[in-house]
Amino acid sequence: MTPSRRKPTAMRMPLNMMARKLEKKPALTSENLRCKVLWQGQFTCSPMAKTCWLEREKRKQNTVNKYAKLRAELKANKDYVGLTMLPRDASPTRLKNRCRVSGRRRAFLRRFQMSRLTFREMANAGLIPGVTKSSW
Repeated sequence: MTPSRRKPTAMRMPLNMMARKLEKKPALTSENLRCKVLWQGQFTCSPMAKTCWLEREKRKQNTVNKYAKLRAELKANKDYVGLTMLPRDASPTRLKNRCRVSGRRRAFLRRFQMSRLTFREMANAGLIPGVTKSSW
């Protein structure tokens, strides 16, 4: 025997939910963005990343800069044992690109030095010169 199939009943949406759906979203302007434009190409934004993570990235960058010459010499001499004696953070591969606006690590666009989310938000608001939304 096959189970009987019932037609799905129409779900009724409460009025407050219907009203919320019908509300128009505010237009995207520089006032309701997380980021504010200071001048051409310079933005300020409260960083989303924790301060300790940003400080750790700065510390790693300083360590890479400090040991850059020594690493180059050791690599030229093929002294791989000497390379292993250096601190781990001396390797430039330990650095991670971060969004200049929000501090986000993931989905980083190198050309614009920002994350995809910030890029999309700013491009839609017309804050990035030369970027237009494509349509076909």
